Amino acid sequence: MEMVGVCGEFPSEQLNRLIESESYAEKVITDLKQSKLIRTHYKDGLRGYRLTKHAKELLLSQNPCRFQKYLTGNAETNLIRSELPRRLRLHQKAETYLTLSHAGIPFFPDEKPLLFSESGEAATLPMRSLPLFYSSREIKELGAVTTKIKNSRSMGILMAPHCVYAVYNTGNTLLKWEYKTEIRLNAF
Repeated sequence: MEMVGVCGEFPSEQLNRLIESESYAEKVITDLKQSKLIRTHYKDGLRGYRLTKHAKELLLSQNPCRFQKYLTGNAETNLIRSELPRRLRLHQKAETYLTLSHAGIPFFPDEKPLLFSESGEAATLPMRSLPLFYSSREIKELGAVTTKIKNSRSMGILMAPHCVYAVYNTGNTLLKWEYKTEIRLNAF
């Protein structure tokens, strides 16, 4: 349920990457549906799992620090639209988070240090805590300094010991490259 919460919609074809046993995955999904915690959304040939209102409330009560930004207000992961491009973006986010999870790289905001201190100065990240992933949402929440990178198509940045990588997931389509925006993201 946590993965669905941070992604907004979890792609059904990625379930085998989340739960290896097909029969166990089927049982988990059936149990979550019977408990009215998730529902299946199928439109435009794209099938995904979404949280119910009850599930959102449950996650918020269990871990408000982790889910507040994802499951309240006008967040894209809270008020999911049905347009195909938006849903594909949520599915790509889920694929990216699954890959990070399998690699043992923290991506939940409450599992890693802030990029900048309250005063706006860059935080010092201990080398032993790297690699860390910061989502595009986390970067864009840093304020006015990120205004010029709002149209970046990156999923976020991966802070590694010797380099910072912009992370993209375009699925099986070509990247709609906004050269100046992506260069600004790399510079940031």
